[in-house]
Amino acid sequence: MNRPHPVSQTELECLLQNTAIVLFMSNLNEFNETTLKNASWKLPEEFTNESSLTEITRALLPIITKKGKWSQFINIDTQVYLASQWIKNLNDKAKKDFFQTYRDYIGNELCDHSVELWEFLFEIDRSDFLKYCVVPQLKKFLEQLNFSTAKELILSYCKITEISSSYTIDESGYFTEVSASCSCAFEEDLINLLQLEYSWFNLGSSFSMDYIDATEFTSKKDGYLQLFAYIKNNCYKKSSEQYVLDMANEMQKSEFYKLIKAVGIEKQIVGEIKKLATKISELEAEIK
Repeated sequence: MNRPHPVSQTELECLLQNTAIVLFMSNLNEFNETTLKNASWKLPEEFTNESSLTEITRALLPIITKKGKWSQFINIDTQVYLASQWIKNLNDKAKKDFFQTYRDYIGNELCDHSVELWEFLFEIDRSDFLKYCVVPQLKKFLEQLNFSTAKELILSYCKITEISSSYTIDESGYFTEVSASCSCAFEEDLINLLQLEYSWFNLGSSFSMDYIDATEFTSKKDGYLQLFAYIKNNCYKKSSEQYVLDMANEMQKSEFYKLIKAVGIEKQIVGEIKKLATKISELEAEIK
C-alpha cells in the first residue's frame, strides 16, 4: 500500500533517532508536534528537519503508536535504543561535545532510563563510549580526590559527593531502613556499568544492622554497636522515625572517624576507590 506522504528510509531513521534523543534528554515518553517543539532539550541546529512528525507516524505505525493527539514509541527499549543510535552516529567532535555537556545539563538529576542508554552504548559503541564518556568522566571525578592518605581520600570523597545517610529507627531503637544520597549519580551509573564492586556511593548502608548478624563481623560487634550509638545521637530528626546524618560533616570529627576505621569501613572504601582508579588506567590503555 502506498504511503500518502512518502519518506525515504534514511530520512525516517534520522527522524526517529532525532525524536528519541529529544524525548530521552527531556524525560518525555508521550509526544506530539508541540511537545517536541517546546522540549527542554533542543537538537543541535544541524539536525533540524522540515519533515512533519505526521509523516513518521503514518509511515511507521508498528514502531510509533498514536492515541488521540499523543504519540509514543511502541516500548521504552525501542525509544532508548534509537537515542543511543543518535549518539553513536555523531562524529568524534560532536560525540565528545555531547558527553562533556551532558553532565552539566543533567546536574544531579539523571534522565529517566539513563542506565538503559549506557548499556546500549556500551554494547554498540563501546570504544567511543569509553573514550568520550566513561574514562574522562570518571577520571575527572578521581582527580578531585586527595589520595595522600586514607583519611584525606575519604574526607575529599565525602566533600565532593555531598553524601548523607538516612535512617529509619523504630521504637526499640533499631535501624529498620538505611539509605544514602549523593550528588554524583551519573558517576555511580558509570561505575555500575563497569561491574565494579563498591559500597562507597551508598556509604550509609555500611552501617546496617545486618552487619551485626554477619559472621565475618562478629569480632567487630562492639565497634558497630558504638558506631550505631554515635549515629543515633548525632543524626538530626527529619520526621517522627527518620533521621539524617551529614556524612561529610561527621567524617571530619575524630570520634566518628575512629569508629568507622575500627570496624574496617575506612579500609573497605579506600580499597574500592583504588580499584576504580586501576580500572580506569586499564581502560585508558585499551582505547589508545
